[in-house]
Amino acid sequence: MHQIELLDRGLISMTKTENAFVDINNRIISGVNDRKNRLNDLNSRVQNISQRILKLYNCQEAMRVESSFNYPEISSVKSFDRRPHQSIFYDDQEKVAE
Repeated sequence: MHQIELLDRGLISMTKTENAFVDINNRIISGVNDRKNRLNDLNSRVQNISQRILKLYNCQEAMRVESSFNYPEISSVKSFDRRPHQSIFYDDQEKVAE
């Protein structure tokens, strides 16, 4: 009687372990597939952009380029400590560190 109960508990334990293994394995597989899909989407976007860039080579037609009407405020009150020769991408964290 005692041996049958031990065998039943061992069987239940093995079944639960197998179910946990299958669940973890399925989670890993779905995570990998999600990452593959994201990489494939990114790859298709890169290919699309590279094809557009390749079209621009040897282009003989005029091209319209638009930009925003807001320009960086290099010499104004808001940027009083910037010199005209400094980049607009000057890292403000460098001022904090000093």
